Amino acid sequence: MSAEETLKQIKNWSRHLVQDVVDQLNQTGIVSDEDDQGFASIWIKHWNDECTDYFRRFGYQGGKLFTHGKYFSDHGAVYALFDTDQHDLDSATDYLNKKAESP
Repeated sequence: MSAEETLKQIKNWSRHLVQDVVDQLNQTGIVSDEDDQGFASIWIKHWNDECTDYFRRFGYQGGKLFTHGKYFSDHGAVYALFDTDQHDLDSATDYLNKKAESP
């Protein structure tokens, strides 16, 4: 998926759900494809600065957003988008581990 297609799909997503994800990022600094919001792993995998700019229109106030993913043999892949002002790769990995362990 191209950067342009990722942004296009996010713009076509429910504004209410975009706001939910932005609110979570502002509160916790991290969101995953396992957070029951319908935030697609493919969007996280192909995240770009234009997507972050779009989130800023919904009130995102954090820093640069990075992506992280991890494969779990008994769960599959889990992806996260995280604010680098609040998290580093280690804390993002901890978050992914918790998500994969959740029923």
